[in-house]
Amino acid sequence: MTLLRKSLAVALFAAACSHAEGPAASAPSTIAVPLTAATAQIASTQVLHQDVVPYSLTASDGSGLAVTRVEARAVFEGPLAYTELHLWFHNPENRRREGTFQITLPGHAAVSRFAMENDGQWMEAEVVEKQLARRAYDDFLHRRQDPALLEKADGNQFTAKVFPIAPNADKHIVISFSQTLPGAQYVLPLRGLPRVGQVDVELKTRGADGRLVPQVLHERNWEPDRDFVSNGATTAAAVDAGTLVAAQVTVGGATAAKETPAGVTLLVDTSASRALGFEAYVASGKKLVDGMHEQYGDMAVQVVAVDQDAETIYRGAASGFGDVQAKKLL
Repeated sequence: MTLLRKSLAVALFAAACSHAEGPAASAPSTIAVPLTAATAQIASTQVLHQDVVPYSLTASDGSGLAVTRVEARAVFEGPLAYTELHLWFHNPENRRREGTFQITLPGHAAVSRFAMENDGQWMEAEVVEKQLARRAYDDFLHRRQDPALLEKADGNQFTAKVFPIAPNADKHIVISFSQTLPGAQYVLPLRGLPRVGQVDVELKTRGADGRLVPQVLHERNWEPDRDFVSNGATTAAAVDAGTLVAAQVTVGGATAAKETPAGVTLLVDTSASRALGFEAYVASGKKLVDGMHEQYGDMAVQVVAVDQDAETIYRGAASGFGDVQAKKLL
């Protein structure tokens, strides 16, 4: 395995896997239920919870570097989306510094590129084994060269050690990621950022006539009070590449909505990767049970907490799963 390319050591722990963990905002990850058209609509319900800064660069002394510019280019076709995100952070001090870059990626996203610009040259990341990457980072840091180390933390959070951050200059970082969005809108997190000098976002989606239709956002000296959300259709068409096809499939036909499941087993991921925003995650599970109760009546429900083992939290009628039972998950 190659250790370094252009003096950059990087570790991506499970980031290259297409089954990356989703954030706290996503609905329960596994729902064992006869998926009729009606339950598919209920199961897609999400609880949005986005109050944290989506990305930041913090110097080693704890001071945050201001985001001066955000530029994103994205393509959304069928159930797949790809985003290239460019970020500029300003170092106001007259000294070279080291910092920690942090970003929370959207659900079901996998990193495809991480790079930083230094003296007009791009240093591209490579995936290497964790301990090897850390040793390489420390080695190059002591030699005052230009390493970066990207690591995956709980949920879909990534942190990266960045050095050097030139004095009185902007540090340019780029991170690209792909994600699956079956039946969902594309969202680029912006809300929570401090005032930014320049924000430019362009999303291209495939229109009914087959052409790519752009949707843009251009703001100047703006403190984001909203995320960038696609305004196109959420029904995903199939996308093919050679012998591979990615498609969103609706289970059931016109009569499927009349079917009533006899019971539902809801598996709730309670592992450490779900720690961030876990209350919102549990709330989405309760909302799902409430929706099934409203749709199908007092059906049988079983709620199971799943980590390295499984523990039944509730078994009984849907009407009996309330706040007390949800708190057991917490």
